[in-house]
Amino acid sequence: MKRSHPVGIVLLAAVFFGMVGQAGARTIDLGAISGPITFSIHHDKLVKPFNDQYLFTVDPGTTLDFSAFVSTGYSNRFWILDMDGTLSDTSGVIVNGDAVTNILPGAGFPDRDVTFPSTLLGPGDYVLAIFGTPSRAFPGPTSSYSGDIKFCSGGVCTSPATTPLPASLPLMLAALAGLALAATRRAAMVA
Repeated sequence: MKRSHPVGIVLLAAVFFGMVGQAGARTIDLGAISGPITFSIHHDKLVKPFNDQYLFTVDPGTTLDFSAFVSTGYSNRFWILDMDGTLSDTSGVIVNGDAVTNILPGAGFPDRDVTFPSTLLGPGDYVLAIFGTPSRAFPGPTSSYSGDIKFCSGGVCTSPATTPLPASLPLMLAALAGLALAATRRAAMVA
């Protein structure tokens, strides 16, 4: 039996549009955590409000430091200006994420970061919730976020994404580039 093209096109369109723009609640089970580990997380194609739930269990007899960082990255096409998060156990919210909107200097593009400070967790069931409402400058682009969830033992978890660079770094790099250019010109004049 030969299928007609319109049916195939309709099915293909349904699959495509079903994948693009999926949002709402998403549950990701990270499993039982018994030692140090880092999970990289990412959610793209966001066009509707979302509430992602990352579930995990800290094994009995285990104590771990937890930290997390997620970011939308800078964009002039999409943003999630209200993205935030919570860490909860069976009794309720134990840590609220520290959400900050940053603006790219000179360009005005927003970025939204949510940081969870190092928190000591004992055995039990936990839920890290990341939620927000995506926006876009025009039809087409979709929003996304990515980051890390870290579990450490024997110390405080820190995230490289939250380690600030010196404010003078651009000035130092410009000075080094100028010195390299001057040395190159001097070498060319001597030769």
